[in-house]
Amino acid sequence: MLEYGIDVSEFQDNIDWAKVKNGGIDFAMVRAGFGETLDAMAHKNVSGAIAAGVKCGIYWFGYPLSEAEARREAEKCLEFARQYDLKYPIAYDFEYDSVKNMERNGIAATKANISAFVRAFCSEIESAGYYVMVYTNYDFYNNYFDKSLWTNYDMWLADWDDTGTVPRISYAHIVQYTSKGSVDGINGNVDRDYSVRNYADLTEGTGEPEKPGTADTVYTVKSGDTLWGIGQKFGVPYQTIAQYNGISDPSLIYPGQKIKIPETGAGGSDTVTYTVKSGDTLSEIGEKFGVSYKKIAADNGITNPNLIYPGQVLKIIK
Repeated sequence: MLEYGIDVSEFQDNIDWAKVKNGGIDFAMVRAGFGETLDAMAHKNVSGAIAAGVKCGIYWFGYPLSEAEARREAEKCLEFARQYDLKYPIAYDFEYDSVKNMERNGIAATKANISAFVRAFCSEIESAGYYVMVYTNYDFYNNYFDKSLWTNYDMWLADWDDTGTVPRISYAHIVQYTSKGSVDGINGNVDRDYSVRNYADLTEGTGEPEKPGTADTVYTVKSGDTLWGIGQKFGVPYQTIAQYNGISDPSLIYPGQKIKIPETGAGGSDTVTYTVKSGDTLSEIGEKFGVSYKKIAADNGITNPNLIYPGQVLKIIK
């Protein structure tokens, strides 16, 4: 199977996604952010691509100085990812600009350090149930990546041939074959890619699993919607919906975005939600709310109370 795609960021400015789709583009890898900063066009690009029928994945450009910072980048990435139905993987982009940032800050840019940072990010993404991959080029891979990364994760490889328009078949799972592509609906050059895997099937059902026993409704945001108005429609405070979906700014929702509406009536005013933070344990959360950690685990369908992760939204039923 061969699917053709593009990768874009805020640098492409406004994109006409309907024209992109009609131009034969099957998928798009959209930059969601870099470091701990959201890409300015991330929401508009992902929602626009999905609405036009373009399968979407996202990538995050890494600027960590430690494994802890790489995990924080992953948490920021997941906050964004949870708001969409992604059909392609989440990719971690680590390049020579990442190395320069390490060196400017006095951090040794070694193969061991960089490989550890990549693993830290990828493990957080995988722990949240998403399909993860790594973006690189062959030169960087040879100089800075532990070879086992290729075994552990799918690779998105930059393998440019800017003298031609026909992609070269390579050994990576997604190949970025030119930086000088032309696609109707995008002004200027754009990276072109092809994929040799059926990621839509591989990513089916990935992401945070639905909580057993709940009756969550999934609502697709329409043009003109507000989170307050959606909350009024379903009788749920908009703050609760925002927290339940990991939406940090309730004023920023987008057409095509999938929003889970938490079930109502189970516990009434005695039910609250809590978003897990780095370093939290279920027993500490239970003590904070005066509820047994075993009850929290049971109410949220958690089979192993030791396995919770930052960004996870828990129902606390007293």
